[in-house]
Amino acid sequence: MKEQIYKDVCDKAKEISGLDIRYTRSRKKEIVSVKCAIVNAMHKYYGLKLVQIGTLMGFHHTTVMHHLRDHPSRYRFDDEYAQIFDKLSRHAISTTEILSVDKMMNLMKSALAI
Repeated sequence: MKEQIYKDVCDKAKEISGLDIRYTRSRKKEIVSVKCAIVNAMHKYYGLKLVQIGTLMGFHHTTVMHHLRDHPSRYRFDDEYAQIFDKLSRHAISTTEILSVDKMMNLMKSALAI
């Protein structure tokens, strides 16, 4: 499940930015911005823990902590970062709403079956 979330978020980030962060260890600003947006989206909208995100992305959990702490200033002062994060946020919200509806339907079906 976590791997699928990571793949989905990375695919969406690639669609938005044109950069696939899964296959690079670069420290270029645009790559780091996309990675930071992905970390923050997975933590905020999918509820993944620091260690889980770090494992998926090949980071130490303290790098994940750094990206989480860095988010407010990046969002405020880096327009490109803000656009990427906003689009990932909208994608996450639309995806989790669909999952929630599916879960709700399954709960209702199981409740009616009793």
